[in-house]
Amino acid sequence: MDPSVTLLLVAFTCGTSLLAFQDEGVFSGFSFNPYLIKHKREFHRFLTSALIHANYIHLVLNMYVLYMFGPFVEEMLGYLEGNTAIGRLLFALLYVSAAPISAIYSFEKHKHNPHYNAVGASGAISAVVFAFIVLRPGSSMGLVFLPFLRLPAVLFGVLYLWYSWVMARRGGDKIGHDVHFFGALYGMAFMFIYKPGLFKSLLEKMAEFSPLSLSF
Repeated sequence: MDPSVTLLLVAFTCGTSLLAFQDEGVFSGFSFNPYLIKHKREFHRFLTSALIHANYIHLVLNMYVLYMFGPFVEEMLGYLEGNTAIGRLLFALLYVSAAPISAIYSFEKHKHNPHYNAVGASGAISAVVFAFIVLRPGSSMGLVFLPFLRLPAVLFGVLYLWYSWVMARRGGDKIGHDVHFFGALYGMAFMFIYKPGLFKSLLEKMAEFSPLSLSF
């Protein structure tokens, strides 16, 4: 059996991240630096920044989340298409396109700051997680550090978006919350464009947890 796109992404990202840990030239050359993208036209940084991480903890957490959600989304896309190969291509498109698109806001915000740098696949992984939420809004989800706290996926998603937006406005903790936020939105948008009927299904599931009734 051919390896899944998810496993290939995990393996490749681990390899490039480990290389960057050992080689400062790779780390600086791959990092997301909006100033260099704007003024030096180093557009590759939109993608390469998702291939490296700040440290081992950052890498392990991101790859763990990708490994937990990626295979299901990849498999479901293949099921919806009735073709595993096309499903894998769609999953690869979702992940690869989410990396630069989730970073556009940060690019506009920091394009005149030569000292701003960011790394990590969080934007692309947020897109995968929210693609999962669209596909399985009633599933149980929780945080890695709080495994005992489980919520319906759709409620978890709402809280995640709210938290990411608030923290992005507050700033100061050196975490790219805006990338998480826009990556999540893109993951949902990708799925809604691909299968518009998923939007109605998500709203119906949200209505089950709302004091207001929604009619369609």
